Amino acid sequence: MGARLGTDDGGPPVVPLALCRPGDELHSALRRYKDGPAVTARRHFACLLAEMLAAFLQEHRSCLHSAVGTWEAVAVVPSSRRGSEAGACPRPFDAVVAGVDALATLPRVALGRGSSVAGHLHPAADAFVAGGPLVGTRVLLVDDTWVTGARARSAVTALSAAGAAVAAVLVIGRCVDPSASPDRARWWEVQRAATTAPGDRCCLAGCPVG
Repeated sequence: MGARLGTDDGGPPVVPLALCRPGDELHSALRRYKDGPAVTARRHFACLLAEMLAAFLQEHRSCLHSAVGTWEAVAVVPSSRRGSEAGACPRPFDAVVAGVDALATLPRVALGRGSSVAGHLHPAADAFVAGGPLVGTRVLLVDDTWVTGARARSAVTALSAAGAAVAAVLVIGRCVDPSASPDRARWWEVQRAATTAPGDRCCLAGCPVG
């Protein structure tokens, strides 16, 4: 499993299921479920990701609860793609979440588009808005991929502004390009050496699996 991430602004912990790099199997699935040329291919990869997320929650939900507490609702990080209507946030990842019983049965917190756009490296406080007041609601925020985290951080800000407490950001793949720099390559090798295959030990302290 991928390494647990810190956040520069003291926000909620970011918990990836696995590490991936451009071109590997998981990275390809995370792209093809959205961008595959055929509907059947997109559905196939969406099902694979849903199965991976469901297996993680079945095996490691207690690890998450021990690390971050419980939650009572789920929110999906909105897509970077523009919807056809103002405020619309169509998201292929919604289909993945809908295939995971542990998430699909929870109340869904809607996030709509705000007045600005989160850049690749720059979160925006008003990029998203919550659909209503959430005072006292503990929310699990989920996303498919963490690269720089700009959209997820922006979503956390929107949820917090509405009064929610974001327990954690759960992402399927923490994507790193080891060829980007020598430091990144060293980080990748250290993390890969310390982690095991998805379905085994997770990145949270005290995981009993493995």
